Amino acid sequence: MRPKSFPSRSRDHGAGRGLAHRLLDLHLRRLAGFGLRTVFLEVDEDNAPARRLYAGAGFGEVGRRPGYYAGNGGNTTAALVACAAILPDDWTRAEPKPMIPHAGHSTDLVS
Repeated sequence: MRPKSFPSRSRDHGAGRGLAHRLLDLHLRRLAGFGLRTVFLEVDEDNAPARRLYAGAGFGEVGRRPGYYAGNGGNTTAALVACAAILPDDWTRAEPKPMIPHAGHSTDLVS
């Protein structure tokens, strides 16, 4: 089973109130209820608030897709590919790894 992803840009409507954390928690718990044990996601490398949210939830960077997102003025940014294990009773990892982009890292993915 491969669930579809959903856009996570909230336009700062819930900034600072924990809405994104609650939504992510709900989503991951529902996926665990369907029997999934591993979740992958992609996030714009320039989206620091989302990267902090995902790192705090136990997601660690496993790859990059250079030039994935179109930016202003024709610039592009990479998509960081992250992964987390979902455990039946506690979906967070014991030791989350920070999501730090590594240019030319061996896990870079080509789009």
